[in-house]
Amino acid sequence: MIERFYSKYKYIAWGCVYLMIYVAPQLWMMRELKYLMPFFVTAIALRKYDWSKCSYKIGVLFLLIFIATMKVYTFEHSMYRMPDSIFTTDYHSSAFIRFIAGLSGSICIIWLTSYLQNIKNITILIAKIGIITLPVYVLHQKLLIINGILHISTNNLITLICFTAIDIFLSVMIYKFLNKNKTLSLLLFGE
Repeated sequence: MIERFYSKYKYIAWGCVYLMIYVAPQLWMMRELKYLMPFFVTAIALRKYDWSKCSYKIGVLFLLIFIATMKVYTFEHSMYRMPDSIFTTDYHSSAFIRFIAGLSGSICIIWLTSYLQNIKNITILIAKIGIITLPVYVLHQKLLIINGILHISTNNLITLICFTAIDIFLSVMIYKFLNKNKTLSLLLFGE
């Protein structure tokens, strides 16, 4: 509605909506809205630009920004560990790091996939995973519980990438298994 009816003042309107969500009490889904709203609005603002065709310099710049933010990013920056008090510097620094890491990481993935389009098997694999992002998202959270039980904690980027690949692989395998049962498929994944 904002994009259609208030397009002339859309950034002011989005700012007002976000301010209302930002100061709202921590009721159902408020933390998620506070976390996701900046990405949503940024995606709307940047959707006209084809990030897969950005210059090599811009792509490398966002890759370096992503690597830099991942050097300071910890699980404490996750929206699941964010403090409820929004009027602290810790909250804002964590939110900023998380936003920059997510934004630069998203742009990097879009940019890097333009180079992978010529490799047919990788493109097919990425497309298949892309179709099932909801199950991967839902199931990977459950796999993170194992990290807590085993007290696995690291900030090493290579280790994090390996764990991410393993989590995605296991999530896809679990999804394929659960998806064979129509009732579970409907209840867990809305299929």
